[in-house]
Amino acid sequence: MKRLAIVCAIFALLTACGAAETSKAPVVEKQAPEIAEPVPELEIEPPPDDIDPETGDRVLLSAEASVSGGRVLTVEGVGQALTEPGAAVRYGLRAVRVYENGELLQTLFARDFIDGDMMESPAIEDALIVRDANFDGADDIDLCGGTERVAPLRYYFLWDADANGYVYGFKLRGASVDPDKREITASYPLDSSVDCADVWRYAPDGSLQLAERKTEDWKRGSEDFPLVEYYVFQDGEAVLTRQEFTNYNDEGLTVREVREVVNGELKPVRLEILEGADGEFRVVRTEEIPQEPVFPDVAPAPMDGESVPADGETENEPAPAEDAET
Repeated sequence: MKRLAIVCAIFALLTACGAAETSKAPVVEKQAPEIAEPVPELEIEPPPDDIDPETGDRVLLSAEASVSGGRVLTVEGVGQALTEPGAAVRYGLRAVRVYENGELLQTLFARDFIDGDMMESPAIEDALIVRDANFDGADDIDLCGGTERVAPLRYYFLWDADANGYVYGFKLRGASVDPDKREITASYPLDSSVDCADVWRYAPDGSLQLAERKTEDWKRGSEDFPLVEYYVFQDGEAVLTRQEFTNYNDEGLTVREVREVVNGELKPVRLEILEGADGEFRVVRTEEIPQEPVFPDVAPAPMDGESVPADGETENEPAPAEDAET
């Protein structure tokens, strides 16, 4: 009996020790092993029918052009959107296709006219414009060739009925076509302080010639207004005709002094009082500046005994004789 009691005591002690150790050990649940499932094959969808699989080009925009003989052509600009990290989206035209009744008539490639494969534009609507650029009644092609948002370079292709297609005409920075005045104005910064606007007109022989120029010089102007000068071109040379200097007077009025070339000299001819703000001013009053009278050169009266040269005759060379009657 005593031996049985001892055995029971030992068994109880061992059970208590085991329970204490078990309560201290963390319970860890077994996780089922992850089985990697097979990765499905990547399905590559074919590009849309209107995208070139080699270049990624597509028709970006299309327009109709009316040309000589009552013909109507379809002009398509082919290219793609171009992007760079951190840059705004721009668009590039690789080619221009011209169709007539669904048949390809002509293709103009950008690489033939610029250093590169694409003519780039900051906006898709500016990439290709169909309009009459030489005022002959036939629509021409106007392409943007630069991503500058101020005064981009534009290329013009003119319809040539004899060639039965478009031929390269000219390029101008910041060009805008005015069909009412039948002229093209190219507005662009000449340098950091001078803005320039050139007016081009067509000569009777069809050539495009520089006719007038307006400059706004902020360095030579007043604090808030540039000095404005107007030129005409004679035999390719710029000739100053007018100058405008604007400033505030003692009464706080905005006054523009207009100076014109008179007898080869630049002289103030009038003052214009302006009203407005934010660059929009109108003339509300004009004051003419009196000019000194200009007397024509008059030859002195001949002294007694001197003869007066006849019309068309100089002192050293007689006037040409009239043709004899036959």
